[in-house]
Amino acid sequence: MLGAHRWEFVGKPPMIFTVVAILLFANVFVSLALFYLAKRLIPSNLPNSQVCSAMANYGIQYGVPGWLCWYVNWDMTISGTLLALVILIMIILRGDVRRVR
Repeated sequence: MLGAHRWEFVGKPPMIFTVVAILLFANVFVSLALFYLAKRLIPSNLPNSQVCSAMANYGIQYGVPGWLCWYVNWDMTISGTLLALVILIMIILRGDVRRVR
């Protein structure tokens, strides 16, 4: 099977790798939760809310706080940066990484 390799650290993974991996999975989980459950999670008539064009689904615009609109606008960039950090950590610590078949 082509591309069926797994990479792992020899021994215990470094703490920075663990922290970045947890942040990446948490970011993906929150992103998917916002995408699929926005109608049920976000109450209407929030105080200090603004219309966020990044959260417009099928013509429905949501009024959300400014920080949430910022997060939704930068979500893909944050995910890409965290994934790049995971890869960079594995490249920097390549002496401790092995390929398992």
